[in-house]
Amino acid sequence: MGDRLPPGLPEPFNQREVDILCLIKQWLTNQEIAHKLFLSVDTIKWYNQKIYAKLGVNRRTQALEKARELGLIEQPHSPPPSTVANLKHNLPARMNSFIGREKSWPLCAG
Repeated sequence: MGDRLPPGLPEPFNQREVDILCLIKQWLTNQEIAHKLFLSVDTIKWYNQKIYAKLGVNRRTQALEKARELGLIEQPHSPPPSTVANLKHNLPARMNSFIGREKSWPLCAG
């Protein structure tokens, strides 16, 4: 699967960066993203910095806004209320595998 380059973005995202951006959109913490993708938290932080650099931003909220402006993602979900505990479950992550199909914009729908 090749890199993706939407209009207005100087450098393409690889699939791992797309996956992480989609999880950031869901307001997951670095630790939660690392757990979902079977990576270390340090690796997620490294990818975050690559994503921020490609978008020309410094923080998650800026990254989400810029990605939305570029049409990479739909409107980010609202941040979870701080009073509501995140419910954990033991279900496997949903897998979508569309081999041979190019992903259309936005990268993270829904």
